[in-house]
Amino acid sequence: MLVRSGRLLVLAMVSGIRAMTQLGLSTFLPLYLSNELHVPAALLGLYLAIVQASGMVATPIAGALSDRLGPKRVATTGMFTTSVVILGFAALNLGTAFVAALALLGFFVYSMRPAIFRWAIGVVPREYEGAAVGILFTTQGLLPTAMPLIGGYLGDHYGLLSIFYVIAGTVLVANLVLLFVPDVRRPAPVEPGRAAS
Repeated sequence: MLVRSGRLLVLAMVSGIRAMTQLGLSTFLPLYLSNELHVPAALLGLYLAIVQASGMVATPIAGALSDRLGPKRVATTGMFTTSVVILGFAALNLGTAFVAALALLGFFVYSMRPAIFRWAIGVVPREYEGAAVGILFTTQGLLPTAMPLIGGYLGDHYGLLSIFYVIAGTVLVANLVLLFVPDVRRPAPVEPGRAAS
């Protein structure tokens, strides 16, 4: 039944693309920083820690915003910002703004995950929510396996920057697809008297 749910399948594919983006960045960003920008190892480690730390801050915030505003707004904003920031990496010499851009990147890459999960369980019947999460985790494990192969080929033949252009383009296309998936209806607020009972 779930495999016939077009909305769930789209969200599962987008969830896989988000995971593919995260793996692509964690694999090829260090290579780019080291080989192209000649960043020392200690500073490289600091930059990657900034990405992780900002993502750690983003996840609970995105979850709360998904409940309040709806997951569609959070997910599409996160994906659009991610594609813009990655394109900025590829196209601009950011200089001292590089650390801020990395923090922004980590914030939005990680913020998409709770929004997409919230969205996915909202488009299936309640009795299938666990199975829906299982489908999302499957695509999150499956799609990223292609990223090191694709990125390695692109890096060898077209340079490391080409990987970031492809990642940004993929995220942007996935975001456009999300525009056609309706947002979930937010539950009505619980009345104080009912909450006590």
